[in-house]
Amino acid sequence: MIPLKQRVVRAAIHVPVGVLTVMAGVIHWVFPIVLTWGFLAYEKNEDRNIKDEAFYDIFGWLIGVCATVIYFIWRIICKYISGHQFF
Repeated sequence: MIPLKQRVVRAAIHVPVGVLTVMAGVIHWVFPIVLTWGFLAYEKNEDRNIKDEAFYDIFGWLIGVCATVIYFIWRIICKYISGHQFF
């Protein structure tokens, strides 16, 4: 098992990748699908070959994806429902 500090660092390193995956959807809807598929294929291959417990990396990526999606939903709610923008 990987030490806690290393797990946190590995997850934190992959958060920006998740953010970029969602942000790519602003450019074109296909980009997040391609980036997700590529990232997951890379992590699966890495875990199969070097057994580095890639789920810590995927967890960090998911944090980035979820945080960015929540941010975009928050912006939409603020802009269209309440008429205010908080950020």
